Amino acid sequence: MSDKKYADMTDAELLAAVPQWYDCSADEKAAFRQQIVPRLDADDTFSFDGDENCNGGNGNCCWGGIERRCACGNRRVAWTWDHGMWRAEAY
Repeated sequence: MSDKKYADMTDAELLAAVPQWYDCSADEKAAFRQQIVPRLDADDTFSFDGDENCNGGNGNCCWGGIERRCACGNRRVAWTWDHGMWRAEAY
């Protein structure tokens, strides 16, 4: 990625940078920008549903929000829209 912050990206640029962010409704895009983008710009990590098989079965893994694999590399993770909130989920 360039030095451009996610918050400054167009929707098309954000979609290219965050492959899991699918073409969604305007409300979902606005919520993603509000809920997730500030944490991406801060290089924050995200917990995710389904990490019980990570770290040798001990769980407690994290995800960077962009790459397809969690930090330990055991699970594929993607963004899921669920009841008005974005959450990370292993699949």
